[in-house]
Amino acid sequence: MNRKFKLLVLFCFFLIGSVHAMNQALVSDVSASVNGGNAMTGMLISMIYTGSLIFVLLSGSVMDRLGKRTCATVSAAMTLAGLLMITLFRSGTVYVIAYFIIGGGLGSLEGA
Repeated sequence: MNRKFKLLVLFCFFLIGSVHAMNQALVSDVSASVNGGNAMTGMLISMIYTGSLIFVLLSGSVMDRLGKRTCATVSAAMTLAGLLMITLFRSGTVYVIAYFIIGGGLGSLEGA
């Protein structure tokens, strides 16, 4: 593995840890922004980890077919797409879907 790719992987793990830490601090505020209660907060937390669990399992076979770099690029794009959805739309349903996509992207990055 070349040096630049190793640095990218280290940055991705830093990003994953940062997102999870920020998520735990901000998830109640995100839920409150759409008048969600404790159920919405719980749903958002469960979606990020459900997406991570599903996609970390799927990313192994995708990596075998497409390669680590392609998988890492798609995973990063998924994470950014989820963050963009949260930024652009103000809906509880969109937030739940976005959290699942973010979790999937982060889970795939862990697998890559």
